[in-house]
Amino acid sequence: RRLGIEDLNARCTAQLLAAMSRAGRSEPAVLSPLLHAIKTEAIGPNDPPVLAPQTVIGARIGAARGGDWVMEGRDVGVCLGAMATLEVKDDAAWSKLSGIAQRLKPDQVECSDIACILNAFARAGTT
Repeated sequence: RRLGIEDLNARCTAQLLAAMSRAGRSEPAVLSPLLHAIKTEAIGPNDPPVLAPQTVIGARIGAARGGDWVMEGRDVGVCLGAMATLEVKDDAAWSKLSGIAQRLKPDQVECSDIACILNAFARAGTT
């Protein structure tokens, strides 16, 4: 069976983006589904527990707060860092990730995550 978007979760999406960033590769056929998943599925640990069932993944998560798409500080930092490195221009994905980062509580993010997030903002030239 081929892997599809329904097989992704927050952590593997971050890892795939990081691998693409390290390789300097940004093929739209791979990048587009990852960014789409972030825009439609990702939630933060402090976001409302109900996620609109926009896709198969959203329907699967439903009202579960600990779903596969709850992004931790490290996931957000890795995704933003990879997007900045690859110079990905996707305002909706960037906005979604930065919104999650802004709502993280101190006990949900480590110093290295904060550094990664701030570094991504600096490289992307945003505040």
